Amino acid sequence: MATDDDNSRSGKSSSAEDRLLDAKSQVARLTAQNEKLEFTLREARDHIGKLREEVAKLTTPPMAYGVVVAHHEDSQTFDVVANGRKLRVNAHPALSIEDLEIGAEVVLNDASAIVAVSKGQRTGEIATLKEILEDGTRVVVSLRGDDDRVFELSSPLRGRALRAGDVVVVEPRTELVIEQLRTDDFEHLFMEEVPDVSYDNIGGLGAQIEHIADAVELPFLHADIFGEYHLPAPKGILLYGPPGCGKTLIAKAVANSLAKKVGAGRAQTRPRATSSM
Repeated sequence: MATDDDNSRSGKSSSAEDRLLDAKSQVARLTAQNEKLEFTLREARDHIGKLREEVAKLTTPPMAYGVVVAHHEDSQTFDVVANGRKLRVNAHPALSIEDLEIGAEVVLNDASAIVAVSKGQRTGEIATLKEILEDGTRVVVSLRGDDDRVFELSSPLRGRALRAGDVVVVEPRTELVIEQLRTDDFEHLFMEEVPDVSYDNIGGLGAQIEHIADAVELPFLHADIFGEYHLPAPKGILLYGPPGCGKTLIAKAVANSLAKKVGAGRAQTRPRATSSM
């Protein structure tokens, strides 16, 4: 038969086992809670890091754009035109000198140092090249209204076969020629043949035809007089009105008349052949 001591020891043993099981269960529960807290903390830390990055981006000072107009090899500095000012600045060491060519659009940080090269499309004004100067890096271009100015060629255009009459794109703010336009880009503006429409085919517009003919034909037929008195020839004329009022017919008649008169003038200036008896 079991004694009281045996029962007492058995009761204490079962009580200790229960407490041990409770402790293990509590440890497991706390461990699970700790893992959840660690996961939550990691998520919070990552979220805070992203918020800091966004705040840093939003509070970063704005960067300016500029155009390289000169390179000083002795000091490895560059002249840049930005916001109407000409600055001598440094460039980030990671940037290639070849990318920082004259005419390149660059990004400047708040310290006015070049930190990147922009690859975006450039825009400018259309001009006509009139003369290439002796140094080979500067040209005379004709802008709107017979305004002749001297511009510098950007690096991609230096050494290219340019000639008077070429159509180019210029940036007046930097005084650079940045692009040469292909002649086939303008082929749609020219007629393939002389129209067969004359002024006799147009009725009721005598006064308008006279004004247009004088404005277009006289500078070609009497170029010496216009040059003597420094009279600028018109760049073109604008005909406006409702459909069917004769705009296209007038344009064709002017082209027909001018072609005939210019051709007749050239024929008269040719030397006549002489025969000997």
